Amino acid sequence: MTSISLEGLNAEQTAAAIIPIIERIKATIQKDVLSTIVTVSCVGVAQPDLLGPMTSLLEIILNFSQWQDIEAVVSSSIDLESFQMGNEAKKVVYEAFQRSTNSKHTSPNFAKMIEEISHMHQTDDNGSIAGGEAVLQFIEKYKSS
Repeated sequence: MTSISLEGLNAEQTAAAIIPIIERIKATIQKDVLSTIVTVSCVGVAQPDLLGPMTSLLEIILNFSQWQDIEAVVSSSIDLESFQMGNEAKKVVYEAFQRSTNSKHTSPNFAKMIEEISHMHQTDDNGSIAGGEAVLQFIEKYKSS
């Protein structure tokens, strides 16, 4: 735990002492929240009534994030064995996240994509597994949107 005394510092010195600590805290929270939301959304364990608000928070985080700051978190969050849609679908999802951090607004299809991923992981339909009809349609639908 870092401890600092701000007594005797002017405003500029105080800001210089506090800003790095705040930045570290922000980065940690940002990555933890991002990891949790991406993981629970992309492996189908998100409660349906919470998926919309989580996706909205996810979009906000992506809009103010730099890709290089979150790339590892996004990659590790979707690169789980419980993501059953296969590598090509992972690539589509990964690229959608990347596009969302490189623009001021996420695609209108982004929230729908997250919803479909979550839904496909909650069904027992064989089309929701890598190579299945539903996954192939998903890939085609979202690969460039």
